[in-house]
Amino acid sequence: MSSIYHSQTNGQSKVVNMCVEQYLRCFVHQQPRKWNSFLPRAKFWYNITYHASTGMTPFQALYGRLPPTIPHYHIGMSPVNEVDQQLATRDEILSLLKANLHAANNRMQQLTNSKKHDIEFQEGDWVFLKLHSYRQQSFFKRACKKLASHFYGPYQIEQQIGKVAYKLKLHEESRIHLVFHMSLFKKKLGDYPLTTVELPPIADNGDILIELEVILDTCWIKKGSRCVEESLVKWKQLLDDNAIWENAHEL
Repeated sequence: MSSIYHSQTNGQSKVVNMCVEQYLRCFVHQQPRKWNSFLPRAKFWYNITYHASTGMTPFQALYGRLPPTIPHYHIGMSPVNEVDQQLATRDEILSLLKANLHAANNRMQQLTNSKKHDIEFQEGDWVFLKLHSYRQQSFFKRACKKLASHFYGPYQIEQQIGKVAYKLKLHEESRIHLVFHMSLFKKKLGDYPLTTVELPPIADNGDILIELEVILDTCWIKKGSRCVEESLVKWKQLLDDNAIWENAHEL
C-alpha cells in the first residue's frame, strides 16, 4: 500500500502511468474523445518498448522472443471489411502521429534557436563573473539569499581557451580556477563605478572565509520569552548591502 505522502512504494506504477499518458497525449491531441480506443495500441507499444532495468522488452521477457513488427497495410488485403477499415485507420493515425512529432520537433528547434546568440569575447574585454554556486556555500546568513548579487567584477579577459572558455585576470589571492565558461560572463557596458573588484577568500571546501570589519548598529529583539541583542555587521571584502544582523553573543 502507498499514500500520497509516500509514493515511493509504488514508483513502478507511477512511471508506467506517466509513459502511457504521454503516449496517449500524442494520439488524442486532435480527437480527445476517442482516447479509450487507443488503449490497445498503448498496451502494445508498452509491451514492445525496451526497458533499461530488464535489458529487454516485456514481450521478450514473457515469450522469450523478439516482439513482432507492425507491417504496412494496403486497403483490400483483408476480406473482412471491419478489419480492413481498422488497419487502414491505424496507418492513418501512425502517419498523423509522425507528422505531429515532426512539427513539435521543429517548434522546439525554432524556439531554442531564437534564444541563442552568438557571443564572442576578445582578449582585453571586461566582463562580470557569475559565482552564484560559491556564494551559496557561504556559512553566514543572508537576509534574502535569492535576491543576493550573483556577479563579481568586472574582470579582464586574459586569454581564450578553446571556443567557449576564457582565462580571467583575477586577484592574486583568489583560490579558484582562472578559466571559466563563457556562459558565466556578462559583458561590461558603459563606464560606472565598480562594484566588487576583489573576490572574497575561499577555503578548500568552497566556503567563503569572512572577517568582521565594523558593527554598524545594534538592537534588541524578542525571541520567545527573552530579549536577544543583535548587531548589524559589515564583513570585509563584501558590499555594504551584504551587512546582516548577527547574534551579539555569538559574535
